[in-house]
Amino acid sequence: MLPAIHLRKEEVGECFHEHLGSEKGASDPAYLTEVARQHLRERFCHADAGLTGVNFAIAETGGIVICTNEGNADLGVSLP
Repeated sequence: MLPAIHLRKEEVGECFHEHLGSEKGASDPAYLTEVARQHLRERFCHADAGLTGVNFAIAETGGIVICTNEGNADLGVSLP
């Protein structure tokens, strides 16, 4: 599967409509972002395990530190 960076927003809208059930013909980036966010949040909430990178780890206690501004990393660690 190729990354979607080469797709126009209209093509992303078509893909989301086909695979995620979003509105047909939608191409507004804010709307498409919300569709993706809701879909991924549902997947995160029902995951059995999460995987992430770690900036700092403490083997003795199992503690980790993740320095990021990406919500996906936080959700991937905390929700499953």
